[in-house]
Amino acid sequence: MEKPLYTGRDLVLKRDSIPELLDELTMLGIGPKTEVLRRVLEDSLELAKTENRPVVARDPGMTLGWDDFHGEYYLVVPDTYDPGNLVAVLFERLVSGGEEDPEEDLREGRRLIQEYLGVIEEKEKVSLRDVKEKLASLVTDMKKALRLFEEEDYSDEEFDRLSTALDKAYFDPISEILEGVLVTIAGG
Repeated sequence: MEKPLYTGRDLVLKRDSIPELLDELTMLGIGPKTEVLRRVLEDSLELAKTENRPVVARDPGMTLGWDDFHGEYYLVVPDTYDPGNLVAVLFERLVSGGEEDPEEDLREGRRLIQEYLGVIEEKEKVSLRDVKEKLASLVTDMKKALRLFEEEDYSDEEFDRLSTALDKAYFDPISEILEGVLVTIAGG
């Protein structure tokens, strides 16, 4: 899997369709201000999908692309802080397919937690040390469990039961921890 072209300092939007993506960008107040600019972004997204490569739109200063693995368009606005977006992107990156090397996969998970939550700590002037430790431990356990399950073949019924168990054991708690970060900074 390709490394994403964004970091914890960027705003990342992903949607199934170009209009949805551009409408969300507009709702955030940073969307295309003219029809001409909207058409440029639409054309750039179509080009990115056709050529399966990121396209940089210099005028608004964005990177646009197509994520073939997830089947969705993405848009990266550099140096734009949005804590809700940060925790959503962090969650996606933590639970998505990882590195081939198990040790590198664990290091990458810890690095992502430090990077994304570190930006929130810096911007919000809060300490998330305990949250980062708890999240790193949970992600480590999840990655180890997923590796064990990848080695077996499962029937559809077994796979559904396994998916439900993984959701309860790992995905739901990770989501709750990250939602707790947003609650902390909203009240903090």
